Amino acid sequence: MSLRRFLASIDDAGGIPPLCVRGCFLHQGGSSRLRGQAETSIVWVAEGIETVLIRGQDFYASPRLSPDGQYLAFISWDHPNMPWNETQLKLARLNWAAGHPVIRDIAVLVGEDAACSVMEPV
Repeated sequence: MSLRRFLASIDDAGGIPPLCVRGCFLHQGGSSRLRGQAETSIVWVAEGIETVLIRGQDFYASPRLSPDGQYLAFISWDHPNMPWNETQLKLARLNWAAGHPVIRDIAVLVGEDAACSVMEPV
């Protein structure tokens, strides 16, 4: 059994259904204990259907769509890093096919070659 949590979202981006950071956690046979690692991803949610757009890193934060809906900016990082010591700012170019977004390509804007943080401590 898995537990899904929506950790960050942007709603009503020019009438576009919400984009969310989703965490999926596995439960161990009927208990409330979690096992393994969570899978985090950025998903698009429309009419109750969740479509994974981006996955593969340990953490995602602050997804934002451009006003025209053609780009998605987000912050990502991997364990053991923390958001205040090493993150990347990325920009994904979107294609809209059959009414939902498809990632065309992703560029690292900040944090590709050097350890830096694009987030300040909260």
